[in-house]
Amino acid sequence: MSFSKKRLNSLITQHLSYYESDEKGDFDRARSYYRGDFWENAQRGAKAGDARLNSAFAQKNLIFAITETAISSLLGPNPQVGAMPQTPESQEMAGGVNGLMSWAFRQTNMRRRSALGLMDAVLCKRGIFKTSWDAKADAPVVSNPNTSSVFFDLSVRDNDDIRYWIQACPLTPAAYRKKIKEGRYKHHADITAEAFPTWLRDDVQRTAMNKFTGVDKRILVYEYYDRETGDVIHYHKDTNHVLFRGSLDYIPYSMFSLNHSGVDCTGISEVQLVLDQQTNINQLLTLWKRVVYLNVPKILYDAGQINSADLDKAMAADMGSFIPVDAEGTEGLRNFGALFYAMPMPGVPDAVIQFISRLESDAAFQSALAEAARGQVSGAKTATEMTIIDAQLRTRLATREGNLHTAVEDVGAKMFYLMQRYMQKPKLVRLAGSELFSHIGIHQLKQLRMDFEMVAYNPLRKNPAVLLETLQALTPLLLSAPNIDKFKLFEELIKGIGLPNRIVIPEAQARKAQTDAQAAAQAAALEASKGGAAVKEKPSDAQAAANGAPPDVPPEMLNQVRSMAAKQGRPAPM
Repeated sequence: MSFSKKRLNSLITQHLSYYESDEKGDFDRARSYYRGDFWENAQRGAKAGDARLNSAFAQKNLIFAITETAISSLLGPNPQVGAMPQTPESQEMAGGVNGLMSWAFRQTNMRRRSALGLMDAVLCKRGIFKTSWDAKADAPVVSNPNTSSVFFDLSVRDNDDIRYWIQACPLTPAAYRKKIKEGRYKHHADITAEAFPTWLRDDVQRTAMNKFTGVDKRILVYEYYDRETGDVIHYHKDTNHVLFRGSLDYIPYSMFSLNHSGVDCTGISEVQLVLDQQTNINQLLTLWKRVVYLNVPKILYDAGQINSADLDKAMAADMGSFIPVDAEGTEGLRNFGALFYAMPMPGVPDAVIQFISRLESDAAFQSALAEAARGQVSGAKTATEMTIIDAQLRTRLATREGNLHTAVEDVGAKMFYLMQRYMQKPKLVRLAGSELFSHIGIHQLKQLRMDFEMVAYNPLRKNPAVLLETLQALTPLLLSAPNIDKFKLFEELIKGIGLPNRIVIPEAQARKAQTDAQAAAQAAALEASKGGAAVKEKPSDAQAAANGAPPDVPPEMLNQVRSMAAKQGRPAPM
């Protein structure tokens, strides 16, 4: 379809209308709930002087827990993609490409980018990455556009089929003038800066930014990308001016949702799945808190017998204080209790507590992330049980994890494509799977054909307790195998315990110590055969394995491991 300013203007108008009527309210509420602003409007509506009522609002922030759980459980500490060569020539360069991709992911801080994308997907249906090239840095750059600012084709069900993308970009006047100076934008005298668009701000931002409306002005430019034609248009809607027109043979956006809507690519957020439960939990907690406040004893007194000044003096006195009482004789003191009466107070119904627990269970049933946020693995007694429970939970998380991985893989593919086309200087990278470094230049990349696959992360696989338990269970079997390096096995046991690598002496030194010990033992045995002192029999390999340590390990090394493990409160080989 040929480009038309009228069509683009109409398209933007329709998307703005859809966003403001169907999505903005949900996005604003989700973001405010994440921040803990559940009762902001209600508190503002309460009487200004009623501090007690304002303090009686209660909340349990399930939304924050779900969001943070998504980031910690679906995203590893260092997200990475692995190269999948498609040709023999590409296979030879796989190690270098993996090293280059590790460099690129560090350059773009993909850990932070992925965390922000996950936060957007949990709260606002979808996370978005935008991959482009920074010529000055000679490196790819990845950003997270505001979910509210990106529009796309709603007629398809799969992200790969989206025909066009539109991004609203509020440029500062300085950034706009820079693009004109660089020759990227045409100059139009009638384009002026306006107040930051209100529809791009949530309620909190609006309140804060209203204070800067006189100075924080922007020029709103819409970037339009057409997959079918390859057109790239930068358009100023208010004046109907095209600022830039070019072509691009790739789409910079990679989008994912944790849950498919079943209709289009808009997605369903985890917040939407548990929103009713979240609201009801907070309402019940508030009711519970107010009932507790009502149960604070209220005392009636006879104002005709006790003046308010004396009563205030008594209420303000410290515990154990002596308070003078104006009563006539012993009989007056005896009747003093009749002047006060404690009002009967209602109790807190147990059904409220049970209902709150039921709502949390319902939320966990609907959302795997809510289940994880409730800490379902906390009841496990052993590392093996933790592994089983984690596997069950990850079955529910698998689709969500896969959606994130697909988007990150797409980002990796776009990074590699841009480096193949635009990289100017070779990059010094560490070759994957080795200690070697190499310079990788564009001439080595041009003919390569690579796909990319996300390296999955499982936190329990990295759990020292799980690793140690597994190693301990398998050690006797491994020691019986003739092709197992016992020193390497012992190193892995040390890693599983969590001890620092520096306690392990170099392998050559360890083998020399072993050889020296064997020679000394032989010399001692020879001496004993000649009538010398008796020599303590060296334990067999089977005995050593039964004790949790590989045979032929120097005793001083084993004792050092035991000592270090004991200091850390960790189990160690016996």
